[in-house]
Amino acid sequence: MNSEEKNELLMNLQRFSSHRAIEIANGNLEKLNLLLESSVKSTQIRGLIAQNLQYTAENNQNLRYSSSY
Repeated sequence: MNSEEKNELLMNLQRFSSHRAIEIANGNLEKLNLLLESSVKSTQIRGLIAQNLQYTAENNQNLRYSSSY
């Protein structure tokens, strides 16, 4: 193998390495995006649960107030 062939082989290996690194980075970004979406939904769910608890407490308080009259 002459030096030109070696250089071409090295260039191809570098291109392949770069391409593979980009594929891995894209996969990681997709995973991070899914985690972020999940986190946002989890936060929204916790907010709704807290709101439900607040409404339940207010409702119970109103029921106690109504039943005392």
